[in-house]
Amino acid sequence: MLVVGIDKGTSVTKTAVFDENGTQVVSASRRVRQFHDGPGWHEEDPEDTWARTAGTVAECMAALGARTADVVGVGVTGHMGGAWFVDAAGRSVRRAIAWPDTRANDVVARLENGPDLDEFLRITENGALPGMTVPVLAHLGPELVDQVHAVLNAKDFVGLRLTGRMASEPSDAAFVPSDIDRGTHSARVLEILGAPEWSGKFPELIPSGSVLGEVTPGAAELTGLPAGTPVVAGLGDAPAAMVGCGAVTPGSAVSILGTSWLSATVVTDPHGGRRGIGWMYPMPNGAFAHFVAQQAGSSTFDWWLRHLAPEVSGTRDFAALEAEVLAVGEAATNLTFLPYFSAAGTQAPFKAPNLRGTLLGLEDATGRADIFRAVYEGLAYAMADCYSAFGRTAETIRLTGGGAASAIWPGVLSNIMGVPVELLAADEGAALGVAVLAGVSAGVWPTLEAAEKSVVRVVRRIEPDAELHRAHQRQFARFTAAQRMTRAFYDDHRGTA
Repeated sequence: MLVVGIDKGTSVTKTAVFDENGTQVVSASRRVRQFHDGPGWHEEDPEDTWARTAGTVAECMAALGARTADVVGVGVTGHMGGAWFVDAAGRSVRRAIAWPDTRANDVVARLENGPDLDEFLRITENGALPGMTVPVLAHLGPELVDQVHAVLNAKDFVGLRLTGRMASEPSDAAFVPSDIDRGTHSARVLEILGAPEWSGKFPELIPSGSVLGEVTPGAAELTGLPAGTPVVAGLGDAPAAMVGCGAVTPGSAVSILGTSWLSATVVTDPHGGRRGIGWMYPMPNGAFAHFVAQQAGSSTFDWWLRHLAPEVSGTRDFAALEAEVLAVGEAATNLTFLPYFSAAGTQAPFKAPNLRGTLLGLEDATGRADIFRAVYEGLAYAMADCYSAFGRTAETIRLTGGGAASAIWPGVLSNIMGVPVELLAADEGAALGVAVLAGVSAGVWPTLEAAEKSVVRVVRRIEPDAELHRAHQRQFARFTAAQRMTRAFYDDHRGTA
């Protein structure tokens, strides 16, 4: 038996097919065409995106050949937030607006400086971003309301094209955002953000792992999927990645080391973390995934590659560079690096929009390897700092994303946090996560927990070194002291040339 996971990403849309052991049998991807017609704009043509997504599915089905008949279910995930507008017949009303769009910055600024912020956070347990659905709607105003039957998210639009049914599920709804306790869209949130006229324009919500519908004959012709194949309501990409990493039980923790670094832990109480820091998503088993974003991720590391290691930048052949860095003792450099290279400062574990990247402790003897050692460790300290927003200590952290392949980061992170770090076999976590939901629905696995045991494979487990943990604690104290000092400096001197 085979299950299909479709992941409609921001830059790339992809499809992967997995067997009952979680082994990826075949995959395909296409770039997503984006439109940036003005400052802060990030839009897509929904029909073009659907055609490209359908093309990835068709490529996989063609590669499967006769094995296409073994496909028993399809799961769909996608980037969260933004808005996809359809009429009653399911036709697109305008271009979709994707989550990186920043035209609603003024909406978020009014919220954060207004009297309703605390109520908003109590209802949603989600920090506001301009690319969330409701801020986007507030920015657009009421002009489109009468033309729109439903506002969907990216994966919901793909599900609509596959099955003909308009529906969403609680994890994507949480980033609209919605009422985290009731698991429903919130008229009050629309009112607070200035978009009350959009109330009633959201699709029905069904459980994340339930069947959305079946592949229609028209979708079957486009994709090569057998007509009648069940399609399940999936998850937004962030919680889908948690399922794909086997992190579904309370206390599980995952860090995704990508362009930015996302860290998450599974909790039972959505109100137990640091309010307003990060985002809370319902999981399919009744738990919640609390995510925080570290904008200072691999993009910050890339800056140093471009300027200090041009022979590595663009090639991603890190072996020689990392060997050079490994020659410098761990937690032994006199340098302290604050990796806040984003123009937005940092959003976790606190909001400091003026904070910027800083390297302290340079001297004549400082070499390239010393600087890179500080960069590796500074990024890891920032991640450890983000974990403080969860209000509890992780017992084990699973790593995924490109940075997990580093010879340095997994061990450093384990030693800083003082907990084991596990590396996984799968590299398509979100697609695997929704494929698992499809497989559970189709009876490939009896439960989500049983599926996790079958498909998620830990290929390496790193235990912390007690002596290095103590050394890192001393260095981390320097990191936080430097953070406090530079935060005050940049607040005092913001906007000065």
